[in-house]
Amino acid sequence: MAINLGINDLKELSEVLSEKLGLDFTQYGYSFFKRRLSYIFDLFNIKKKSQFQELLKVKEFHQQFFYNFAVNNTEMFRDPGFWRFLKTLTPAFQTKNEINIWFPEASSGEEVFSFLIYAKEQNILEKVKVFCNHTSHEKLNEIEKGILKNKNLELNKSNYKRFEGKSQLENYFSIDNTGVYLKPELTAPVETITHSFLQGDTPKNITLVIYRNAMLNYNKKYCTKCMDVIYDSLVPGGMVAIGIKESMPFPYNTKMTCMNQKEMVFKKDGFLN
Repeated sequence: MAINLGINDLKELSEVLSEKLGLDFTQYGYSFFKRRLSYIFDLFNIKKKSQFQELLKVKEFHQQFFYNFAVNNTEMFRDPGFWRFLKTLTPAFQTKNEINIWFPEASSGEEVFSFLIYAKEQNILEKVKVFCNHTSHEKLNEIEKGILKNKNLELNKSNYKRFEGKSQLENYFSIDNTGVYLKPELTAPVETITHSFLQGDTPKNITLVIYRNAMLNYNKKYCTKCMDVIYDSLVPGGMVAIGIKESMPFPYNTKMTCMNQKEMVFKKDGFLN
């Protein structure tokens, strides 16, 4: 039987995790935090808080925790309207010598791969550099290798069709008895960074940040802290895309221009050079 975690348990464990792992786990909404911890407790057959706290003393467990705490993206070209909107930005991208794209929390490859296919089809891939942050070495290694772990290929194909792609989605992948892999020429622009984007150095001169649906899990104060870092990373005229069910936190809801209210894409003042 799974352990039932109450509010006091969650508060205690968020503080323990923050101390042991060096990241702030107190910023998560309780419902999200409870779901992820319950998943990990079930996965590792953890029956007591004390058992979990003992595991946290083992350094090797830290990476297992980071890998499994993250919520994977479930499909490629999710919200096809967003990806169609990117096509309207292609002329601005084509004028640039370098296009820097940043995924601050790249929990899996679906969104990264979707962008790379978009860039290939829009003939801007050779200008693109894609930065991916995450705390899990293994997650980032899967993205670098182009591993598509999601088995939802029919849904991915349907989304790609709604994106109005120029080819067939399967043409961008190699499929064998070991799995599904994005072709290496597409993953070449990817650079991974193994730490939270709120820690250490962050990419600069960013043209577009894709940070969709992450802030649903955080409190308002932390969302503003995230946007502080993201905003500072952007070039003048640079853009950030958040989830369609999210709200841009204050003061960025007035500091930035909303380019597309439906797809929640915002622009920093200035012009792309």
